[in-house]
Amino acid sequence: MLALISDSTRPDIVLTRRNATLRYHAGQVSLPGGRAETGDTTLVETALREAHEEVGVDVGGVRVVGTMPTSHIAVSSADVTTVVASWDGSGPLGVVDPAEVASVRRVPMVDLADPANRARARHPSGFTGPAFLIPDLFVWGFTAQLLDRLLVRGGWSRQWNRSRTVEIPDDYLGGLRG
Repeated sequence: MLALISDSTRPDIVLTRRNATLRYHAGQVSLPGGRAETGDTTLVETALREAHEEVGVDVGGVRVVGTMPTSHIAVSSADVTTVVASWDGSGPLGVVDPAEVASVRRVPMVDLADPANRARARHPSGFTGPAFLIPDLFVWGFTAQLLDRLLVRGGWSRQWNRSRTVEIPDDYLGGLRG
Protein backbone atom coordinates (compact mmCIF):
# COMPACT_ATOMS: atom_id res chain seq x y z
CA MET A 1 0.00 0.00 0.00
CA LEU A 2 1.08 3.55 -0.62
CA ALA A 3 0.26 6.35 1.80
CA LEU A 4 0.76 9.17 -0.69
CA ILE A 5 0.66 12.55 1.06
CA SER A 6 1.01 15.80 -0.85
CA ASP A 7 3.86 18.06 0.22
CA SER A 8 1.88 21.30 0.23
CA THR A 9 0.57 23.97 2.59
CA ARG A 10 -2.63 21.88 2.96
CA PRO A 11 -1.37 18.27 2.75
CA ASP A 12 -3.80 15.61 1.59
CA ILE A 13 -3.70 11.85 1.20
CA VAL A 14 -4.84 9.73 -1.74
CA LEU A 15 -7.63 7.26 -0.91
CA THR A 16 -9.46 4.83 -3.16
CA ARG A 17 -12.86 3.20 -2.90
CA ARG A 18 -12.54 -0.42 -3.92
CA ASN A 19 -14.83 -1.88 -6.56
CA ALA A 20 -17.95 -3.45 -5.03
CA THR A 21 -17.38 -6.71 -6.95
CA LEU A 22 -13.97 -7.55 -5.49
CA ARG A 23 -13.49 -10.74 -3.48
CA TYR A 24 -11.91 -9.01 -0.48
CA HIS A 25 -12.75 -5.63 1.04
CA ALA A 26 -15.31 -4.84 -1.67
CA GLY A 27 -16.61 -1.26 -1.53
CA GLN A 28 -14.24 -0.32 1.26
CA VAL A 29 -11.90 2.65 1.36
CA SER A 30 -8.23 1.84 0.96
CA LEU A 31 -4.89 3.29 0.09
CA PRO A 32 -3.65 2.49 -3.42
CA GLY A 33 -1.74 -0.76 -3.51
CA GLY A 34 -1.88 -4.49 -3.84
CA ARG A 35 0.04 -7.73 -3.93
CA ALA A 36 3.60 -8.15 -5.15
CA GLU A 37 4.07 -9.57 -8.61
CA THR A 38 6.93 -11.46 -10.19
CA GLY A 39 9.47 -8.82 -11.08
CA ASP A 40 8.85 -6.62 -8.05
CA THR A 41 12.13 -6.60 -6.19
CA THR A 42 11.05 -4.60 -3.11
CA LEU A 43 7.89 -3.69 -1.25
CA VAL A 44 8.49 -0.06 -2.24
CA GLU A 45 8.56 -1.06 -5.90
CA THR A 46 5.31 -3.00 -5.43
CA ALA A 47 3.57 -0.04 -3.77
CA LEU A 48 4.68 2.42 -6.47
CA ARG A 49 3.75 0.08 -9.33
CA GLU A 50 0.32 -0.65 -7.85
CA ALA A 51 -0.39 3.06 -7.23
CA HIS A 52 0.50 3.85 -10.82
CA GLU A 53 -1.71 1.00 -12.11
CA GLU A 54 -4.67 1.93 -9.90
CA VAL A 55 -4.71 5.75 -9.80
CA GLY A 56 -2.15 6.83 -12.41
CA VAL A 57 0.33 8.54 -10.13
CA ASP A 58 3.59 9.48 -11.88
CA VAL A 59 6.02 7.53 -9.70
CA GLY A 60 8.89 9.68 -10.94
CA GLY A 61 7.53 12.52 -8.81
CA VAL A 62 7.09 10.43 -5.65
CA ARG A 63 9.59 10.64 -2.77
CA VAL A 64 9.55 7.64 -0.45
CA VAL A 65 9.77 8.68 3.21
CA GLY A 66 9.76 5.21 4.80
CA THR A 67 7.57 2.26 5.69
CA MET A 68 5.12 1.50 8.46
CA PRO A 69 5.47 -1.77 10.42
CA THR A 70 3.93 -4.73 8.60
CA SER A 71 0.38 -5.62 9.70
CA HIS A 72 -1.51 -8.87 9.20
CA ILE A 73 -5.04 -8.59 7.75
CA ALA A 74 -6.79 -11.78 8.89
CA VAL A 75 -9.88 -11.57 6.64
CA SER A 76 -7.74 -11.58 3.48
CA SER A 77 -4.84 -13.51 5.03
CA ALA A 78 -2.35 -10.87 3.90
CA ASP A 79 0.65 -9.19 5.45
CA VAL A 80 0.58 -5.51 4.49
CA THR A 81 3.49 -3.09 4.56
CA THR A 82 2.52 0.51 3.97
CA VAL A 83 5.00 2.70 2.15
CA VAL A 84 4.78 6.36 3.18
CA ALA A 85 5.63 8.81 0.42
CA SER A 86 5.19 12.43 -0.58
CA TRP A 87 4.67 14.17 -3.89
CA ASP A 88 4.02 17.74 -4.99
CA GLY A 89 0.33 16.96 -5.52
CA SER A 90 0.20 18.48 -8.97
CA GLY A 91 -0.18 15.39 -11.13
CA PRO A 92 -3.58 14.17 -12.28
CA LEU A 93 -5.06 11.13 -10.55
CA GLY A 94 -8.05 9.02 -11.44
CA VAL A 95 -9.38 5.51 -11.79
CA VAL A 96 -7.02 3.59 -14.08
CA ASP A 97 -8.24 0.09 -13.26
CA PRO A 98 -12.04 0.15 -12.75
CA ALA A 99 -12.01 -3.59 -12.00
CA GLU A 100 -10.21 -2.74 -8.75
CA VAL A 101 -10.95 0.93 -8.05
CA ALA A 102 -14.38 2.56 -8.09
CA SER A 103 -13.20 6.08 -7.20
CA VAL A 104 -10.19 8.12 -6.11
CA ARG A 105 -10.27 10.87 -3.50
CA ARG A 106 -7.71 13.28 -2.11
CA VAL A 107 -8.63 14.03 1.49
CA PRO A 108 -6.92 16.85 3.39
CA MET A 109 -5.11 15.65 6.51
CA VAL A 110 -6.77 18.47 8.46
CA ASP A 111 -10.19 17.02 7.54
CA LEU A 112 -9.13 13.57 8.76
CA ALA A 113 -7.91 15.10 12.02
CA ASP A 114 -11.09 17.15 12.56
CA PRO A 115 -12.81 15.76 15.69
CA ALA A 116 -16.20 16.17 13.97
CA ASN A 117 -15.06 13.59 11.38
CA ARG A 118 -13.87 11.02 13.92
CA ALA A 119 -15.71 8.14 15.58
CA ARG A 120 -15.40 4.47 16.40
CA ALA A 121 -17.00 2.10 13.89
CA ARG A 122 -18.96 -0.90 15.14
CA HIS A 123 -19.06 -3.92 12.84
CA PRO A 124 -22.01 -6.35 13.13
CA SER A 125 -19.51 -8.98 14.39
CA GLY A 126 -18.71 -6.79 17.41
CA PHE A 127 -15.39 -5.37 16.15
CA THR A 128 -14.89 -1.70 16.96
CA GLY A 129 -12.12 0.52 15.71
CA PRO A 130 -11.39 4.02 14.49
CA ALA A 131 -13.46 5.52 11.69
CA PHE A 132 -13.46 8.67 9.60
CA LEU A 133 -16.74 10.20 8.44
CA ILE A 134 -15.83 12.29 5.42
CA PRO A 135 -18.65 13.53 3.16
CA ASP A 136 -19.51 10.68 0.76
CA LEU A 137 -16.77 8.51 2.27
CA PHE A 138 -16.73 6.20 5.30
CA VAL A 139 -13.30 4.91 6.34
CA TRP A 140 -13.02 2.05 8.82
CA GLY A 141 -10.97 -1.10 9.47
CA PHE A 142 -7.30 -1.36 8.62
CA THR A 143 -7.28 1.84 6.56
CA ALA A 144 -8.74 3.86 9.45
CA GLN A 145 -6.25 2.34 11.88
CA LEU A 146 -3.42 3.26 9.54
CA LEU A 147 -4.72 6.81 9.01
CA ASP A 148 -5.01 7.22 12.79
CA ARG A 149 -1.32 6.25 13.15
CA LEU A 150 -0.30 8.56 10.30
CA LEU A 151 -2.09 11.49 11.93
CA VAL A 152 -0.18 10.88 15.16
CA ARG A 153 3.21 10.39 13.48
CA GLY A 154 2.69 13.38 11.19
CA GLY A 155 1.71 15.72 14.04
CA TRP A 156 -1.84 16.29 12.73
CA SER A 157 -3.69 14.36 15.43
CA ARG A 158 -6.27 16.15 17.59
CA GLN A 159 -8.32 15.02 20.56
CA TRP A 160 -11.64 13.46 19.53
CA ASN A 161 -14.57 11.81 21.27
CA ARG A 162 -13.54 8.14 21.44
CA SER A 163 -16.91 7.18 22.95
CA ARG A 164 -18.78 8.27 19.81
CA THR A 165 -19.70 5.03 18.04
CA VAL A 166 -21.35 4.62 14.64
CA GLU A 167 -22.52 1.63 12.62
CA ILE A 168 -20.69 0.82 9.42
CA PRO A 169 -22.94 1.57 6.42
CA ASP A 170 -23.95 -1.60 4.56
CA ASP A 171 -22.33 -0.51 1.29
CA TYR A 172 -18.96 -0.26 3.10
CA LEU A 173 -19.15 -3.74 4.68
CA GLY A 174 -18.12 -5.54 1.50
CA GLY A 175 -20.24 -8.61 2.25
CA LEU A 176 -18.73 -8.93 5.73
CA ARG A 177 -21.93 -8.92 7.78
CA GLY A 178 -21.70 -10.66 11.18
